[in-house]
Amino acid sequence: MFKDCIHLKEIPANLFINITTLNSFNWTFQGCTSLTHIPEGLFDNCVGTVMFIETFMDCENLVSIPERLFRNCKEASAYDNIFSGCKSLVKLPENLFPENTSIKYLNRTFMNCVSLTEIPVGIFANCSGISSFSETFRGCESLTTIPEIYLQII
Repeated sequence: MFKDCIHLKEIPANLFINITTLNSFNWTFQGCTSLTHIPEGLFDNCVGTVMFIETFMDCENLVSIPERLFRNCKEASAYDNIFSGCKSLVKLPENLFPENTSIKYLNRTFMNCVSLTEIPVGIFANCSGISSFSETFRGCESLTTIPEIYLQII
């Protein structure tokens, strides 16, 4: 939809408010290099089976993600590469993913987020049924620790 809109600086919070049948946000904001923030409630009307593949990939200046961004996306099946290449992202929200969700794929979700310094302990606590975590944090060279809870998964 807005892929490679390199001068896009702001997304209206109600952009998708009247769209209730969309089942794919793939590549929606990929390569929007001037984007620094994602508004709260952007995906609040998200219903049904939805996929988020490379949605914000390579948004190099993205510095924050709101808590509960995907709170209503309980049937989302994939978040592959969604924030991959977001080089300015320093911190992740604890409650990013919805409660009681059955996410299947979190491949390369935060890959090459080179400024990311920590992984919140409960970021994946609400995700049941995950079948693939492939390269989720690959290239996150600023990470200093891995929470013990994830050492049990590896």
